[in-house]
Amino acid sequence: MTEIDSGRYGLVLFSNNGIDTVEHGDRKLVLKEFRRVVADDGVVVFSTLNKDGPSFGESPFQIARPTEHVSVSPRAVIESVGRTVLDPSSAVRRVKNWRQNRRREEDHGAWAVGPLAAHDFAPVMHFTSLQGLRTLTRNAGFEVTAIHGDDGASIPPEVTQSRADNFTVVARPR
Repeated sequence: MTEIDSGRYGLVLFSNNGIDTVEHGDRKLVLKEFRRVVADDGVVVFSTLNKDGPSFGESPFQIARPTEHVSVSPRAVIESVGRTVLDPSSAVRRVKNWRQNRRREEDHGAWAVGPLAAHDFAPVMHFTSLQGLRTLTRNAGFEVTAIHGDDGASIPPEVTQSRADNFTVVARPR
């Protein structure tokens, strides 16, 4: 983004948890560049995985996601067996990737890194708690206008923890 003029854009958008592919220390640099290129009356929107949500800490051996209750039904069993029968290499790939990448899992309280089940445990992604997200955004020179969970519901400023899988942040320069 260094070739982009400062204050040029009214909207900066980084969707699909793209910022979570960046190492922890570099996230500050990404947000610093967002702040540089967005106009003073502009808006920045980005999404990020929630450390307290169901994606952090998953394994290929689980019956349900870590934050969900286990409910075994005939339909669920048939669907699970069916997926394995239709693509047996997927189960092998998931276990292999998880075994390789779980050693790279780190938990630092407000943030963590770990393999992502949604992509067969191949990428090691960054996860941020709600409070860590607010601090990161504020320290980058933004005022958080809104945070939405993956269900679209707004998360009020007084809420300090969420089980949403990911967050979408709407912020304005301070």
